[in-house]
Amino acid sequence: MLKAQYTPSSELLEVIFDEPVPASCTSHSEFVDFMAILDGVRGYKILRHDDQISGFTVPYIAMIEAFAGQLPRGQRLLHEKLRQSFMEMPPAQSEGLQVNFHQKPFDTPERSWNFVLNQGFFCQHIFNRIAWYMAPRHAVVTDYPLHVDVETANTCNMNCPMCYRDQMLDTGQMDYSLFTSIVDQCAAADLYSMRLSWRGEPLSHPRIKEMITYATERIPNVSFLTNAFCLDNDLNRLLIQSKTAYVAVSFDGIGDVYNAIRRPAKFDNSIARLSTLRTDREAAGARRPQIRLSTIWPAVSMDPDAYRVTMTPVSDYMAYNPYINFKGELRIKENFICQFPWERIVVSFAGKAQCCTGWNAGEIILGDVAQTSIRDMWHSPQMEKIRKAHQDGQRMSLVSCADCRHGSEGDRKADIWSIIKRNY
Repeated sequence: MLKAQYTPSSELLEVIFDEPVPASCTSHSEFVDFMAILDGVRGYKILRHDDQISGFTVPYIAMIEAFAGQLPRGQRLLHEKLRQSFMEMPPAQSEGLQVNFHQKPFDTPERSWNFVLNQGFFCQHIFNRIAWYMAPRHAVVTDYPLHVDVETANTCNMNCPMCYRDQMLDTGQMDYSLFTSIVDQCAAADLYSMRLSWRGEPLSHPRIKEMITYATERIPNVSFLTNAFCLDNDLNRLLIQSKTAYVAVSFDGIGDVYNAIRRPAKFDNSIARLSTLRTDREAAGARRPQIRLSTIWPAVSMDPDAYRVTMTPVSDYMAYNPYINFKGELRIKENFICQFPWERIVVSFAGKAQCCTGWNAGEIILGDVAQTSIRDMWHSPQMEKIRKAHQDGQRMSLVSCADCRHGSEGDRKADIWSIIKRNY
């Protein structure tokens, strides 16, 4: 969403939005409230591009103090410590580290901004994104992860051709008491965002409704990735009442392409499920959950505009992911440094935690959350070893990282029917 830069000599923080704020979004209540506080900070300056707000500069410490009433204690302390780290500004890591390089916008700036604003907690979101960009860029370790992924289930009702699930040795669903203990840890640390999914379909968990309720009562921004096959009126009602921030729906292509990839789902039925969720949300006068669609590029590359036209009415924001061949040749990006060891911790259904979303973890596993706290794992010697390997250009010395597709080149020329035919 943004890029940030801190200058120790002037103590100014510069924030540049990835996309300038459309005029229609500047009247959104979340944006108005944010700007009202920011306007009161001495030394604040708005930045513009083509008469649109493109960012701002502000004395960092004054900004933290001004928003003290909007930030939980843990998030406020995070930024106070972050600023202290930047007083002796660590040099930026090499250009091999590109924050959020894998996310490709596939929508209009207006829908992109409304997607964020309608999730609520915009002040917290801005502070989270500043740390999200700055911490990995300058190899600064925050007191607590900026985000936690919890694999409620890695069981799934689909077997999509581009997925790696058929290569996993273990599958299962998280014990409910383990889940609540993880949420409690994160809530005590004032964690901003949590995702209730990783390698499977979270809605396949028999207690997922209880899990969503428990998490949303304690964490400001809760989301999950789903294929939407199990969405129904009861679940829609729960998502709206619990104010789940958003559901990220994997929706690859339209028509026959979708049907071939997402069996046993049918395109018309899936469209209807998304439409019903939006209708139910609007009938309730609610903004959440927002609906974010993602597709692999080969599924839409033949006619991207057809996908946009068809899917815009049933979504709030759309993005695409480059196609990654999980069984083919691995082409590593030169000098690649992963952002994840400075941003997140991921917990498997069995409680094993690791520093990223890599599905084939070995030596990057940090421990078991039933025995070791997330904070202790975040600051563990193992985590420091992983970070140092990336910083020193020794990423390939870690077997799991050397074989990680996240650091590989996506294949923009891949043909979707060839992918479906060979089933990888």
